[in-house]
Amino acid sequence: LRWQGFGPAFTLLAVPPLYLFAVHVLNNFSEARAQEINEPAQRLFMQKHRRWLMPLSWAALVLAAFFASLASPWAGILTLSAAILGLLYQVRLPIARLRLASIPGSKDIFTAAAWAMFTGWLPALIVYGALSRRALLVSGIVFAVVLVRALAYDLKDLQGDRMVGKETLPIYLGAKASRALGALLLTAATGLGLWGLAEG
Repeated sequence: LRWQGFGPAFTLLAVPPLYLFAVHVLNNFSEARAQEINEPAQRLFMQKHRRWLMPLSWAALVLAAFFASLASPWAGILTLSAAILGLLYQVRLPIARLRLASIPGSKDIFTAAAWAMFTGWLPALIVYGALSRRALLVSGIVFAVVLVRALAYDLKDLQGDRMVGKETLPIYLGAKASRALGALLLTAATGLGLWGLAEG
């Protein structure tokens, strides 16, 4: 918000964490097999607290869409569209006869895009009703950094992901190419940050 020149406001601070919390938790429940191998302690926690994590996630998703729609029609459309896409991620689509989850690297790219949109685009849509250069700059930096984080986790979980048949970027591209991609993304994020400094 500071990068975009906005002050703190309830909707700007509430909608992104509500949406991101909901989608992360719901997707974690749909990846039980991989989680049991890669993050057994996390899987145990999710199973133990499922009875309140699930309703809390659905409530967070509904509240995110509600608050965004009240603040701006475009923010509401963005939130609803992202929520539908997130919920359809593990579903086989009748048109293309495939699941979004089966596309190599789709989870990492969609996760980074969601973080970028909700921390960069959504505040601009609420305040201005349109995207700005600063919103695009912020979302570019966030996208690159979150995708690098996802690549690092995928490289750590490479063996477990192969065992359960997940199509992550390191499995599809290879470990060496994935590290090169991570370096490229960090360079891009640094370049965008320097450009932002130059722009004031």
